[in-house]
Formats: sequence, structure tokens, C-alpha cells
Amino acid sequence: MVVATQETHSLFLSTLTELCSPSSILPYPTALIFDVYGAHFIFPQAKEIVGPKIPTFMHVTQGASAMYTFFVPTEKYGFSDWEKTVERIYSDESLRAGRDRAQIIEAVALAKNGTDKLNGTVLRVPGVKEMYDYEREGYNIPMPPGVLSQMAVMANLADETDGIIISSSYAIEGPVLEACKEFKKVYPVGIQIAPFGWEKGAVIQDEKIRGYLDKQKENSVLYISFGSHFFPINTPDYIDALLTTLSDLDFPFIFALGGYMAANGLPAETISRINSSGKSFIHNGWIDQRGILQHPSTGWFLTHAGWNSISESLAQGVPLICWPMSHGDQFMNAALLSTRDEPLAFELLQIRMNEARGPPRRGGGPIKGDLEDVKKEMRDVLTKANGAEGAVLRKNAENLAVELREERYGRADVVIRELAEI
Repeated sequence: MVVATQETHSLFLSTLTELCSPSSILPYPTALIFDVYGAHFIFPQAKEIVGPKIPTFMHVTQGASAMYTFFVPTEKYGFSDWEKTVERIYSDESLRAGRDRAQIIEAVALAKNGTDKLNGTVLRVPGVKEMYDYEREGYNIPMPPGVLSQMAVMANLADETDGIIISSSYAIEGPVLEACKEFKKVYPVGIQIAPFGWEKGAVIQDEKIRGYLDKQKENSVLYISFGSHFFPINTPDYIDALLTTLSDLDFPFIFALGGYMAANGLPAETISRINSSGKSFIHNGWIDQRGILQHPSTGWFLTHAGWNSISESLAQGVPLICWPMSHGDQFMNAALLSTRDEPLAFELLQIRMNEARGPPRRGGGPIKGDLEDVKKEMRDVLTKANGAEGAVLRKNAENLAVELREERYGRADVVIRELAEI
């Protein structure tokens, strides 16, 4: 097999040409695997080099519930047929409204409902409770240019490759994986984390963090991290509300500020005040996340709902509190975990911004983003986490961790062996 990623397009094509030359002493490729981001741009050249008989795959490191949109057409609440929608709008002067094709593509990629607007279309993704289209979107951080057009290209790559290799698990989202089979050959290889991410009892090298956790009660600490690329920089008052609520509830926490957006996410005075209290700990830098999730004192993980963080947490049986903040998979991941038959997470709804605000189909009051509503919801969720409802979610997460280990050496291993034999 030969793997193409966005960062290695030129090298990939030159290597592929060398492999396929008559003078090559290396074995001819048996399959091509394309990274989900940007690889569609070299797909035609690669296929021309190897010929039509070599199978091609798209590799996805997100969950199937979020990717379902890219695999299915409009009538199934997806946008794999987005080009038809773009052409219909672009060819009608009144619908085009002075926009060029690129602008229409971005609007269609945002809506993902067969139109160029979020209009309250009800979405039905197997295994996830129904939601309105705007509940799947939104961003609490500046959106990088080109993200929406990139989503359209991802849909094209999914359509044109022979199969999808996806880092997903039947234990987490079996219904949607089954539904995907109607449209595409899908290879769920299980959640993908480093081998030591499956272990227990890892020794945390940072003495301050280890010393803090060792002093706390079992399952009592909330671990907070928004990952490598995210932080709610547009809503610092929401972060203040979180820290104040945790203090009021005497809820111990570790807050990791390792991502590039998080580096200056909190004032130095706030970090000093919280750390000097001895009740909680803020680490202004990278942190041993897997070690923290394996520590018996860690009871919850407040996360942006990225698939890697979710996978690492669930492998350890740690339930989550989701604060999604970016286009892509985060909002759907949060909905999946919080609305599945055996929920694994609480989802913060009032923190949503921009397109994601509005009445939630899942019930509850409208999402307005008022600071008082944010504070009320945070207190409610954090109180539930230490109550009977939280205990149910913890048990669900612990049971799932066992299933994930069984799948790793069972069903997922069978899929990986199937791919290895291609």
C-alpha cells in the first residue's frame, strides 16, 4: 500500500511514478490510501499512474456519525451530491445573488442540507437523536479560510475512492456504520490511540501534576483540555464562568493550556491564584493527557469533542463533558455521545455561537448564549456529574471501555487483517 497525505503530495506522486516504472525493482502498489484532507487534488494523477485495477481508499480519523454527511446524498441528510446543488443555485441569477461559484460552494458546504442556508432542516443520523441543521454547525473560534470548500473536496474523495478506512468503533457508533454500508464499503478499524493509551496506571512524569492528583479522591477531578488547536478565545467570559462555577461547587480540576490558542488563554494572575489555592491546578503548557486519564482521581474530561480526545478518554472509561467549538466533527461528536441510548457525555449547549444558536430539537430552552444562561447550564451539568445521572454515564463509559478492548482484538482486528491482505 502507498499512503498520500496533504503534506506529501509531490513526494507521493514522484514515488508512485518510480514504483510503477518498468525499471523499478520495488513491488507494484497493491492499493492507494488517501488522507481525507486535500488528497483529492492528486487523486486523478495517482489513478492514471497505477491504472484502474488498483483499489483506492480514503483514510478518515474522525467518527462515522460526523462523516455520514460526506457519504450520503441530500435525501439522506448528507451532501455527497453537493455539486448538483451548487450548479442549481449558480445557474439561477436570483438564487446566485451576485456570488461567484466559490462563495456558493462554501455556503452549500456549511448548510449541508441541499440548499445554501441553514434553515432548520431536521437531520437524521442513525444512532444520534434528531437535530436541526444549525445544531450541527457553529464555531466559537476564528474559522480558517478554505475550511468549507475543503469539506466539499472531502465529499468528492469519499465518492470516488473504492472504500473508507475509518477510525471508528461499532461499540461507539454501530448504527451509523451499518447505515454507511448502503452507500460505501467502510472499514472500521476501531479507535486509534497509541498502545500505552490502552494501559492502566501510567506514571505521570510531571511531579506537580502527579502530586496534585495523588492527593485527590477517586473519580473526583475534572480534567479540562481543548486540544492542540482550539480554545474559546472569542468568549473569555464563558471560561471565567466555568472557573467560578467550579470554585463555587468545590469541584477540583486540572486545566491544560497546551494548544497554540490556549497558550495565552488565561491571565497569569488567574493561573497563580488558582494554583496557590491548592484546590485545583492549571498547567500552562503541554501535559501527559493519557497519564491523567489513567489516574484513578480523574473522573471527568471536559473537552472540545475532537475524536482523538474522545477516543483516549473512552478507552479509559472516563465520561465526558463536551464543549464543541469548531466546524467539522465536534458538534456531531458531542450530539452522538450525549444522545445515544447509553450516553457517555453531557453536552454544553448554551456556549454555542453564530449559526449554532436556536431552539434545540433535543429539547430544553432556546440556545441564546447569554452569560447567565451559560452559568446556569454549567452549574447544572457539573452538579449532575457528581450525582446520580453522572454515575450512570460513568458506568456506561466503564462498560464501553471493556467493549472497546474486546473490539480492538476482535472485530477491528479482523478488518485490519482484511485490509492487509489486499
